[in-house]
Amino acid sequence: GLYAPAAQQKGLRLCYALDPHLPSHAVGDPTRLRQVLQNLVSNAIKFTVQGGVMIRLRGRASAAGPIQLRLEVEDTGPGIAPD
Repeated sequence: GLYAPAAQQKGLRLCYALDPHLPSHAVGDPTRLRQVLQNLVSNAIKFTVQGGVMIRLRGRASAAGPIQLRLEVEDTGPGIAPD
């Protein structure tokens, strides 16, 4: 909801996908996670001219016990120049 207006104003699709096997609760640093997610999503919207931004959260069981979370932000922007 925070970035939907900015994406809509640019005519971009803003979508998300959550792994259905994620636990309902997790222990971690919500402030840091929110900061990283907001930075990635805002940059994706800022540098994407057409198409959209996809946010994915996946979980993977770990041999150590706790689940490992993988957060991905994918966009249709130009990307970073190779040089």
